[in-house]
Amino acid sequence: MIFESIESFRVHKKMSVQDFCEITQISPSRYSKYKHGSFQFLMISDAVRLISAFTGEINVNILLKWTGEKPLPLSGKFPEFAFAYEPASDSGKSEQIFRRFLISTAFDVFKPEEALKLLAGMADPWNKSKIGLPKTENMYSLMYTLRAIRKIRFTDFCIHAQTVLTHFQRRRLPSRFTDVCKYESAFESGGIYLLSELMFLSMKRHLGIRLCG
Repeated sequence: MIFESIESFRVHKKMSVQDFCEITQISPSRYSKYKHGSFQFLMISDAVRLISAFTGEINVNILLKWTGEKPLPLSGKFPEFAFAYEPASDSGKSEQIFRRFLISTAFDVFKPEEALKLLAGMADPWNKSKIGLPKTENMYSLMYTLRAIRKIRFTDFCIHAQTVLTHFQRRRLPSRFTDVCKYESAFESGGIYLLSELMFLSMKRHLGIRLCG
């Protein structure tokens, strides 16, 4: 279903496969794997590429619609993604946007004491007075804190419990777009978890993504 939706979008844009792959930075061989069913799920890296290539046209909930999943109640402040042009300055701007979204959404969605716990866990491991783009330690803290606040069991995510545990322990990173959306649905964080995970994975995989908005 996901490939049919992507292909329909490409055709609607009147773009060749080559042009589409160039704009989205999805390689033709990878695109072919979706076409022939080798990839039955949308990978996070490709979801971020699609959102970044078509800012304002494709977003998280449109991709969920394309995969046949329910939309997420994300904060209206959830930023947009785009490809970076100047890595150094873009990283600094992304950090500012991320920090602003995190702080405002935390106090919009959670009780003050819960928001403070979340923000404390997102502090830079080497500079506790600063919140920057997420690192491994932040994601470990964020997932366990959200689980405790929402009183969620490892079997409540519609994902195999052992897989969930490895994701929480950061011994294995999520790869399916729908999986991180299932976590966000359970955490009900307004997009705090989802944005943090997407940015963390984008940096880990060197996708060259920036935040805007």
